[in-house]
Amino acid sequence: MNVAARHLQEIPVSDAMSRELVTLPVHATMSEASQLLIKAGVTGAPVVDEFDHCVGVLSDYDFMRRERPREGWCGVAMHPDDSSETTEVRDQRYWAEFGAEDLVDQFMSRAPQTVDLNLSLLDAAEYMIGSHIHRLIVIDENSRPVGIVSTFDILKAIVMPQEGSRLSTKNL
Repeated sequence: MNVAARHLQEIPVSDAMSRELVTLPVHATMSEASQLLIKAGVTGAPVVDEFDHCVGVLSDYDFMRRERPREGWCGVAMHPDDSSETTEVRDQRYWAEFGAEDLVDQFMSRAPQTVDLNLSLLDAAEYMIGSHIHRLIVIDENSRPVGIVSTFDILKAIVMPQEGSRLSTKNL
């Protein structure tokens, strides 16, 4: 095992995860969800039920995989360089149209990839690589999301350690 991998093995995801968590209610509309994601400046979020249990994940991919809009639908354009909502199409990859009856429950990924707070960053990275995903929902003992660890968080733990934290890479 190389030095960086040994370092990541010692860091729990709880030390590197993003704690500013946006969650989406399972019965929110897709338009409501898109507005929440845009406002928070994130590309995905855990979906929670009425007990705050993580029941899915909604990401930008779920918006983009729509094949074609139906007549009479309203749309929201999400542009990576502009967090404002608009009805003008600037980039077709980020254009999604949904009706009032389209709920998050219909479009979310139903098998949320979740991990425990104490899992090591190395194990989280290996899990992401094996599953071809970019984020893991960190849950507590009651299956409630408490954070997200992303590929960016893992890179940050290696490249930009915070002074005085367990993420220091002085020994690398």
